[in-house]
Amino acid sequence: MKDTMRILNQWLRVWHVKIEERNSQMQITSTNLLYIYVIIINVVTFFIYGLDKSKAKAGQWRIPEAQLIFLAVIGGSVGALAGMKAFHHKTRKPKFKIGVPAILIIQLIIIYFLFSGNEEVYSVINEIVQMYNL
Repeated sequence: MKDTMRILNQWLRVWHVKIEERNSQMQITSTNLLYIYVIIINVVTFFIYGLDKSKAKAGQWRIPEAQLIFLAVIGGSVGALAGMKAFHHKTRKPKFKIGVPAILIIQLIIIYFLFSGNEEVYSVINEIVQMYNL
């Protein structure tokens, strides 16, 4: 859990939200909207994984695995990984145990190439690879 929180903290530092101020008005750029989206989708994904775990314990209706994976693919991979760790949910299924970290690494590689030269992105990728022995 401590490692996951450390990685999540670094990830949020990489995706910090900057709001530009011009002429005493707050301007939200498309990049800032992307940052906000990534933060929101990860928080939502984290709570969805927790909800699915609580429903599993109660023997109730479950969220389909395809939807859980989809949340990771559309940008919620950090939230999915944190939810898996925090709630001990889907940690034995290879689709999740290998798939979610792989999705995160692919997303980080894409971000690395988009924002080439940002050393923090490389550091986060390296820690995840070491953490999961990928």
